Amino acid sequence: RTLAGVMTDLLTGTGWSVQLVGFSDFAIPAGVFSTTGKAPVDSVNDVADQIGCILIPDEFNSVLKVYPRWPVTPWNFGTETAAIAIHEHVIVSYNESDEINPLCNAAWVRGEQQGVSRKVRRTGTAGDKPTADIAAPLILADIPARLVGTAAIADTGIKKRISVSLPVMATLPPLVKGMLIGVSYFGDIYKATCDGTSITATVDNQGGIDVTQNVTLIRHME
Repeated sequence: RTLAGVMTDLLTGTGWSVQLVGFSDFAIPAGVFSTTGKAPVDSVNDVADQIGCILIPDEFNSVLKVYPRWPVTPWNFGTETAAIAIHEHVIVSYNESDEINPLCNAAWVRGEQQGVSRKVRRTGTAGDKPTADIAAPLILADIPARLVGTAAIADTGIKKRISVSLPVMATLPPLVKGMLIGVSYFGDIYKATCDGTSITATVDNQGGIDVTQNVTLIRHME
C-alpha cells in the first residue's frame, strides 16, 4: 500500500477520506506498520506523527488533510505571505513565554526493518549541529526522511509561545493549525505559526452572543 492507501484503509467506514498536501505519496511494504485497539483517527494520527506530519480536518468535506508539521519552515518565513494578519486592535489578550533550546541544523533519521538511514541538513548550513537521532518504522524513503528531519530541525532553537484571544468575524475566521500568521502588536511585527485554536461562546443577559478564538502561536527567534 501507499501512505495514502494505509490511511484510507484505517478510515474505512468513517465517511472520511485523506489528502496529502505539500509532499508526494510513497510505498509502504507489507508488515511494516500495524495498529490495534485505537480509534481510526488516532491510528491515522500515529501514521502522520511517524513521518513528521500533522492532520488538519476539513469538516465540511470530511477530508483529513495531511500536512508537514511545519507547512512553512521558520527559515522560509521571510519569503512567504501570511495567510491572515492580526494586530493589536483585534487582539483581546496577549501573553507569551520563552522556550529555549539549542539551535540545530541537521538530523539523522532512520527507519526500522525495511527503512532507510539519512542525514537531513538545513540548506545553506554546514549540518554540523545535529538533533538527537530519530527512528520510526515508516521512514522508508527519502520523502518521509526529509519530512521527519525537517520537522526535527524546525523544532529546535529559541522560540516564544504566544497565547492570544481574538474575536471571530467575517474578516477574521477561525485560525487553523499550521497556518502562517502575520502579527503586529504595538510596534512588534513578525510572523508565527498557528499551533492550535479553541473556540468559546458566551451569551449575555440580553441574548447577545460573543464568540472568541483562543490561539496558540509559535514565534521563532533565530
